[in-house]
Amino acid sequence: MVQEGGKGQGKGPDACQSKTQAKKPDVFLNLRLRFCFTMLFVVFVICLISMSSMNVYLASSNLQNANYFLSTIAENNGYGLAAPVSDIHTGRGNEFLVWQYKEAEKMKLKQLQSPLNRFLERIFIFRPTFLVLRDFYSARLDSSGRVIKTISPFGSDELNSRAYEIVAAAFASGKREGRFEDFLFRIDDAPYGYLFVVADRSQEYRQEKHLFIGTVTGLIFMLLLAFVIVWNFSRIAVEPVEEAFLRQRNFIADASHELKTPIAVIGANIDVVEQELPGNKWLGYIKTENSRMAELVKNLLYLAKNDADRNNLCMMKFDFANAVEGAALPFESVAMEQGKSMDISVPEEPLWVMGDESHIKQVAVILIDNAIKNSDAGAVIKISVRAEGKKGFLTVYNTGRGIAEKDIPQIFNRFYRADSSRARSTGGYGLGLTIAKSIADSHRGKITVKSEEGKYAEFTFMMPSC
Repeated sequence: MVQEGGKGQGKGPDACQSKTQAKKPDVFLNLRLRFCFTMLFVVFVICLISMSSMNVYLASSNLQNANYFLSTIAENNGYGLAAPVSDIHTGRGNEFLVWQYKEAEKMKLKQLQSPLNRFLERIFIFRPTFLVLRDFYSARLDSSGRVIKTISPFGSDELNSRAYEIVAAAFASGKREGRFEDFLFRIDDAPYGYLFVVADRSQEYRQEKHLFIGTVTGLIFMLLLAFVIVWNFSRIAVEPVEEAFLRQRNFIADASHELKTPIAVIGANIDVVEQELPGNKWLGYIKTENSRMAELVKNLLYLAKNDADRNNLCMMKFDFANAVEGAALPFESVAMEQGKSMDISVPEEPLWVMGDESHIKQVAVILIDNAIKNSDAGAVIKISVRAEGKKGFLTVYNTGRGIAEKDIPQIFNRFYRADSSRARSTGGYGLGLTIAKSIADSHRGKITVKSEEGKYAEFTFMMPSC
């Protein structure tokens, strides 16, 4: 079924001259990044609230003051806070009187200003333009919106040239007050038709725009500065945790390594005593538990080395289908003895992948052994290998108990067993799937799970192909 060329791959002494392992993500680097992004989010929210408040305050205050400005002019029949004396008595303009009423207007506005506004003006660089004498235009309109008389023209010839356009657009809108471009207008009923007043707010809009740009720039600068500061402080904050973790990891690795020798000695002594006392059930119990302990220590040592990046992988090109078939065949007799059927399906053509063949076989063994242990008599176990694009897939399916949905996110955790009551009968410690996942991660692969409790469980192992 499998081509012969895949069987001899990587068996020679020179096949593993270069031992490499796919770089795993640094746990503490991820921890520092999470710490930084959490702090940056807090800084971002605080700065956003404060800077938005400044922008909202300025815009709302400017609008409130502009509306008050328009209403004051409307109350004075299109003039300022007081009609110019020249217009009242002579009907002609007088520069001195115009200046005088403008100064009076400034003083009046200053007196009307609230204590809160005066206080905020001292704090904010970008202040509301309450005291700014806005350029305005006022006119009398007939019932059709035509200008009968201009009461107060704009101070700018450029704006005066657009006065009729502004009046026509504002009247056509059908609103009594509103905005047209950079102008705020108001239309009041009058005996002759309507009193139209409009104020130029271009200066205020520019001010609000500059404040918005300034706050956005300041926010970006604050975030960059906060990242630099928090990133450096995060190293100090994480360092004690990293040291404790490294000490614990090294302890597990050293303890596991030291336990291998006494366990081996105990096993050898049991074999000798069994020759003197054949059939002793107590020796059988000791031998069984010693074997379990040896398996547990071996798994713990593997995981400790994997955490310390000391599990060197012999990366080479090999036939993925052939490796899986070789790992699965010994389980056929086990399944048959337990009254379970096993179906193995692998492609006839080689499926070349790059990795450590012995570790990939270990993944297959773990998944198949897991399927057999977690199924009852009469269960169907299906093992299949396929290629999709530049990926190889191993799928192990079994009918039976399945896995509860709440347990699926936890099954790859160390020492986790979805059904702890079966732990003694199956002989597992809950480390097999953890080891399989660590091997998959080191090969840039992935293990996914599909299951329905009481019906089936399906594990799929994916790894890149050559």
